[in-house]
Amino acid sequence: MAAGRLATVQAVFLSVILVSALLVCKVSCVIQYTGSELLNLRSISHSDLGPSTSLLEEKLRDLNISSHSTPWLEAKKGRRSGTFARFRRHPYRPPLPALLLSNVRSLRHKMDELQLMIQTNKDYSDCSAICLTETWLDPSVPDQAVTLPSFTLHRADRSFKLSRKAKGGGVCIMINERWCTNSTELTHVCSPHLEYLTVKCRPSFLPREFASIILICGYIPPEANANTTIAELANYVSSVENSHPDTAVIILGDFNQTNLSSELPGYHQQVTCPSRGTNMLDHWYTTIQGAYRAFARAPLGRSDHAMLLLIPQHRQKVKSSKSPTKLVRFWYH
Repeated sequence: MAAGRLATVQAVFLSVILVSALLVCKVSCVIQYTGSELLNLRSISHSDLGPSTSLLEEKLRDLNISSHSTPWLEAKKGRRSGTFARFRRHPYRPPLPALLLSNVRSLRHKMDELQLMIQTNKDYSDCSAICLTETWLDPSVPDQAVTLPSFTLHRADRSFKLSRKAKGGGVCIMINERWCTNSTELTHVCSPHLEYLTVKCRPSFLPREFASIILICGYIPPEANANTTIAELANYVSSVENSHPDTAVIILGDFNQTNLSSELPGYHQQVTCPSRGTNMLDHWYTTIQGAYRAFARAPLGRSDHAMLLLIPQHRQKVKSSKSPTKLVRFWYH
């Protein structure tokens, strides 16, 4: 019993000695300076604070080695690549027009949403033209009611006398004035099995290989005779090519199940994504292979067709082809 008490007393005594030693060490480690001593530190050179490195620098200088690190140079930064990045850098000077295609199913009831979309989404407002099918317009609807700011409207409403149909149909093309201010309507056709509108555009900027751009926006009803319709449209496209040989012709619209490639083998389908469910009903044809890249967007309003945004990825001949070289021989006397 006495041995246990002695051990406890010794442990407490050792603990007190250890804590006292720690406090003394902590106090002794604190270095205090007066105000005058701190001011005198200014006059002390860096050589007084540490070993001299002059000998090491002299040796490095003899070996042509700098003791200082090479100053950091800012790396040259490139630009983002891709179809969208190139288009966004020069939205109003594209090699081919950037187009927005949609089957709206009554344009008059979707003008508010279309105008809001143009104001809030720069990709849509920078489009060169907006092509719409099934506008369901008639002469009682004025142009001011369906015209977007900074866009020129060209419309072709369905005619009851020509189509024998009272409602539906109709196509229109809206040209962005920031891309082109010189647009002319060439013709518009309305029949029971085919409707199309043709607009010729001459923008201020255009590649050398094209004199102008011709847009043909069409609509083929589901019940139309495919063979007759395709043959009629192909004949018209051939006449346009003959009258405008140096023009880029773009054919687009809601063609349902018809395919123009059989009658126009020189034209290539640019749309690779479905526009209604799993079906590709909206088509886009040009004579340039891989000229566009298609992006499916949300439908406008309650339309059952997705909007198609096609961004040009065509490379101009001046940029894609190498500069020609010519071998010249010299004879010296």
